[in-house]
Amino acid sequence: MAKKISFKNDGNILDITIGDQTLVCDIDSFPESVKQKAVIFGVKRKIGNSIIGCEDNETMLDSIQSCIESLRSGAWVEKTAKTPTLTKAKIQMALESLSAEERAALLPLLGKIGL
Repeated sequence: MAKKISFKNDGNILDITIGDQTLVCDIDSFPESVKQKAVIFGVKRKIGNSIIGCEDNETMLDSIQSCIESLRSGAWVEKTAKTPTLTKAKIQMALESLSAEERAALLPLLGKIGL
């Protein structure tokens, strides 16, 4: 069974829901040292996400600079082209479109790489 987790926040209160259970995380209850580390972690993650799909150093540098400028201006969400992702569900859908003969040839290979 697939596990699903969702996050919602209202100010500094983060609701974490798994199935029908919700945990409440009050960020204000964290010590300042932990909050600072969380900020650094989040900014690093945001910058890392901004370079997904970049093919060379120049493009990465431009993307990082754009991300930093967006954050300085107060914009957290920046609309960018989304890099397509390959999931097991997408692979399963693609497999269903193959003939039985094609699936029989492909399934052992997918098994070798853990899919």
